[in-house]
Amino acid sequence: MNVLDTIVISTILEGPETVSTTLVTDSVDISGIEESVALHVIWSNGSGSPDVDFSLDVSMDDINWVNITETVSNQTDTSGLGIFDVATTGVSFVRLRVEVASGQIDINTVILSGKRRH
Repeated sequence: MNVLDTIVISTILEGPETVSTTLVTDSVDISGIEESVALHVIWSNGSGSPDVDFSLDVSMDDINWVNITETVSNQTDTSGLGIFDVATTGVSFVRLRVEVASGQIDINTVILSGKRRH
């Protein structure tokens, strides 16, 4: 049977990882995923009036990276969950970028999920 199911592909970061400047996660190869992927980001323990931008970087070769400015999500909450959907047309690698303008937060988990046939 050829079924398209959503599966957890990779835990990119399992924290907590305290961020007060910039964090870029390891990259994940998404070339075998159909349709789209989603990055799930959970953060907490924000302090000092956090002002944080989450965004995605994509690459064709895992060497040269482009930040997708359309994905920037500014957060000022001390805790939360963010989900980024990415169409996989043409990109092979994805990673999360976290830029803290003020305060700090803990990144607890970053998980990548997608759809594969089995």
